[in-house]
Amino acid sequence: MNEGALFELALIQYGIEKAIKKGFTPIITPDVIKSEFSHACGFQPRDNDEVSQNYFISNETSQNLVLSATAEIPLAGLYSNKILSHKELPIKLVGFGRAFRSEAGARGQDTKGLYRVHQFSKVELFTITKNDQSDKMFEEIIELQEEIYKDLGLCFRIMDMPTHELGASTYCKYDMEAWMPGRGKWGEISSASNCTDYQSRRLNIRYKSPPSNTTEFVHTLNGTAVAIPRLIIAILENFQKDDGKSVVIPKVLRKWMGDKDIINL
Repeated sequence: MNEGALFELALIQYGIEKAIKKGFTPIITPDVIKSEFSHACGFQPRDNDEVSQNYFISNETSQNLVLSATAEIPLAGLYSNKILSHKELPIKLVGFGRAFRSEAGARGQDTKGLYRVHQFSKVELFTITKNDQSDKMFEEIIELQEEIYKDLGLCFRIMDMPTHELGASTYCKYDMEAWMPGRGKWGEISSASNCTDYQSRRLNIRYKSPPSNTTEFVHTLNGTAVAIPRLIIAILENFQKDDGKSVVIPKVLRKWMGDKDIINL
C-alpha cells in the first residue's frame, strides 16, 4: 500500500531499465502456462517421493495448466518447435511476471515473514544462444546482476553452487546472497543458470549453423534481475535509520518514488 507499493514498482522498473540498457527486450509474461513447458524447463520432482513445487489448475478442462513458477518458462515456451537463423542469436529477453511456488516441504524460520512466500513479483533475464556462446553469455548475465545490486548499495556475495544444489535443467549455477541483519545471515536474492541444451532438446528449439546449414540445439540461460520481496528485505534491513521507523531509499530508485529519499515504516 502507498509507499510500499511504489517501492515494489520502483524495483521492478529499475531492473527492467537496467536490462534494456544491456540490449534485453522487455516482455510481460502470463501467470498460467502449459504444464509441458514447465516440465521441459526442469520444474519437476527429482524423484517419486518429492512433492511438486508447481500449483496445478485443477478442473476438467484445464488439467494441463499450471501457475508459472518463473518468467523463464513462458519465455522458453515462446520458441518451442522453432528453427532460428544463426543471425537471430543471441536472443536476450527480460520478462516481468508473477512467480508462484508451492514451497512444499519448507520448514522453520524461512517460512515466516517475507523471505519464502507462495507468490511474488519477479524480473527475469532469459537468453538463447548458439551452443558455443553460452559461457560468454553466462558471464554477461552475472555482470549485469552484479551491477544491479552494487548500484542498490547492497552487501552481497556470489556463490558457485555445488552439484547437489543444481536443478534438473542446470549445467552451472551461481547464487547471489545479500546480508540480511534481521535473519543474522546471508539470504539468496538471485541466481543465474546456464542450462545448455537441456531445455532446447525438450522444447525442440534449434538454429541453422553455417556453413553447412545443419540444425543444432540452442543453449538457454536465465538469471534473476529483481525478485521481490527478498530485495525489499535486504534494503529495509540494511538502510533502516536509527529511529527504527524510517528507511533511506537507494538513490537509483528515487526517480520512481517522487524523488523521496526516505520512506516511513
